[in-house]
Amino acid sequence: MVETSLFIIPKPESSIYLQAIEEMLGEEKFRVDSVYQIKNWEEAARAIYEKQLAESSYEFRIGFEGHIRVTKILFGNESVLVTLSNPFESLEEGVKRLFTKKQEMRKRLGERGHKSLVICANLSGLESVFSGYGNGGVLGVQDKDKFKPFEGYTGVWDYFYFKFFHTSDPDEEILRREFNILADMGILSNEVQKEKWSIMKDLKTLRVPR
Repeated sequence: MVETSLFIIPKPESSIYLQAIEEMLGEEKFRVDSVYQIKNWEEAARAIYEKQLAESSYEFRIGFEGHIRVTKILFGNESVLVTLSNPFESLEEGVKRLFTKKQEMRKRLGERGHKSLVICANLSGLESVFSGYGNGGVLGVQDKDKFKPFEGYTGVWDYFYFKFFHTSDPDEEILRREFNILADMGILSNEVQKEKWSIMKDLKTLRVPR
């Protein structure tokens, strides 16, 4: 069994914020130890969330599926696993402080412009996954008391928002379970050189340079 580390996984939509994410982590004295390529972000996400999906509400499962589909279409399916140094006395304290920092960072990144980006997805034809979910009708813009429909945009609509990155819940056992899942997937064998990580931050991409 591998030694468990604190970690963060930037989701594909967060590629333009890689430098900002690292800097904000540094405010809490978290430092990047190593970076590993995740060639299939969806596969990793499903593995990490498998237990939660099995135990969660219908709404959570639908939101997860919608996020996966929309993210892959708009931002691709590549990511990285970033392991972090733990500046605190125990792993338990580190994972709790990282979770709190995650919530703060999501709020700060959301204020940088993503709140103005609303992704509406047409769920028509996806009844096997989204049955009974969404709002049927015509997509448009509500301007005061007047609705302006978009021509040709009839369907079953729902909107999705972005969370930028994943860290485990503030529980040491959950952290260990998720890190072991990632290790078992072989992700720790795909280390990204520090020089390439610097290039990725400069280029604002989660695709590892060849």
